[in-house]
Order: sequence, then structure tokens, then C-alpha cells
Amino acid sequence: MAQLDLSDIGRSADLFQTGRASPLTRFLFNWAMEMAYRLRDAAPKATGGLGQSAAPNAKSEDKAVAVQIEMDEYWDFVNEGVDGTQRSFGSPYKFTQSTKVAGIFHGLRESMWPATKSLHPQPDQTIDEMTWAIAHGVKKGGIEPTYFFENIMTDEVIDQLQRQLLDEFGRALLEKTFDNL
Repeated sequence: MAQLDLSDIGRSADLFQTGRASPLTRFLFNWAMEMAYRLRDAAPKATGGLGQSAAPNAKSEDKAVAVQIEMDEYWDFVNEGVDGTQRSFGSPYKFTQSTKVAGIFHGLRESMWPATKSLHPQPDQTIDEMTWAIAHGVKKGGIEPTYFFENIMTDEVIDQLQRQLLDEFGRALLEKTFDNL
């Protein structure tokens, strides 16, 4: 979450009102919306739900504006991956021997992941039996990281935001400051 502290601006603080309709809030919200669109395009398309969940949010508090991009809670598992019991990616998340396959199974079934991949059970197998077998495979093999978030939110993108903020508001701040002298 990007946060700007405007408490030291002094007499020019009125230039940066932080209400929902302020120019600064609108600027940062529009930037977050662009980043959310990029994340939607970059997110893996297993079911499409993760990418569609990316949504910008801007909050104004006292003399600060906070922008964030909200996504379904499992986004970081997809981004960072999950180490399996037999294969590791160096992820901070891990399936262990005590991980219940039922949780993985229910997640797969609720997302209808097998259907989105056009997977069909063997003739002597139900869709639930096939999904259970896939869940066992996921536990063992893990989930490979995609790094879709880091591929979008790079240092270069943050540097570009800083330059845009300076271009957009820096001149106005200087003009307002020198007008007040």
C-alpha cells in the first residue's frame, strides 16, 4: 500500500486536500485502477476469478492518502507459489504432511478448476474422485510461483509514479509556495 505523509508541507497543504474528490486522491486512485487492470491481465487464468478480483481502493485519513489494490485473499499463494511435500520452489508457503487434502479438494471443487481445464474423469471414476486425485498431486507437487504481482509492480513502475506525482503536483506546489512568500 502506497502512503504519502503530507504533514510537513506547511502553508501549501491546502493544495493537497485529501478528501475523496481531491486531485491527489483522484490521481492516486486512477493510478491504482491502471495497476489493477494490469494485474487482471497478468494474473493466471485458471478460472479468471483472481484477476477479476483486482480492484483499486483509496482512503483519505487526516493528511494522508492511502491507495491499495485489493484481490482475493489467496493471491499471494498464486504469486509466491506453495511448496509441496515432494517439490520445493523456495516459497514462504508450504504444504506439509499434516496438510489436509480435503481443503485443497474443496478449493478445487468450488472453483470448478477441473471443468475450466476441460478435465474429464476416467470411465470408472467420478468427478469428485478425479478432483481428489488432483488435490493429492497438488499437495505433493506444490503450486509453482507465477510472480504476476512482482512482474507488474516493479521498482520502475514505482519510480514512474513518483515522477508523475512530481510532474503533476510538484510544479503546483512550487508555484503555491512561492506565491505565499
